[in-house]
Amino acid sequence: MKYELSMFLSPKMTDEQAEKKAQELGKILEKYDAKVLDSNFLGMKDLAYQIKHFSQGYYFIAKIEADPIKIKKIRYQVADEMDVVRLLVTKQEKDVKLEAEHKEKAEGEEEIKDEKVITTKAQKIEEKASEIEEKTEVAKEEVKEEKEEIEEKKPVLKKKEEKETDLDKKLDKILEEDIVD
Repeated sequence: MKYELSMFLSPKMTDEQAEKKAQELGKILEKYDAKVLDSNFLGMKDLAYQIKHFSQGYYFIAKIEADPIKIKKIRYQVADEMDVVRLLVTKQEKDVKLEAEHKEKAEGEEEIKDEKVITTKAQKIEEKASEIEEKTEVAKEEVKEEKEEIEEKKPVLKKKEEKETDLDKKLDKILEEDIVD
């Protein structure tokens, strides 16, 4: 990924010392496999406002290409080892736009996957609903058939009950006669 590194060095050093610090930065960048695309040592500059009680300082800008994971390590080492008053590392605009485009594309692809999953789940739900409807219809038919069978058997059952009642009466009569005799 491409970055712009802006560094403001203490005005307490000489021009040669400031240039030497800029060269040291190059060594630090090499250590972390960062590639320097462009660099400018702008020399002593006046600041619009004081930073750490300095109103002037040596200004250095470098455009670099580095691994995003290693850029934090680069920042910390530069800030620790060099007489840096202010250090700013920013992503290059083109990379920021590309990153945003990649993110949007990835989100779009994820949405498409989500839609496919939802569609597939909806289809499965519809299939299960159809199966349930079919089973419900079959069950309704079975219940209807059983009701019809019961209705058909009712007269036969009534006749059986009547016969049993008649038999009970006859049996009672016979038993009474036996007891009386």
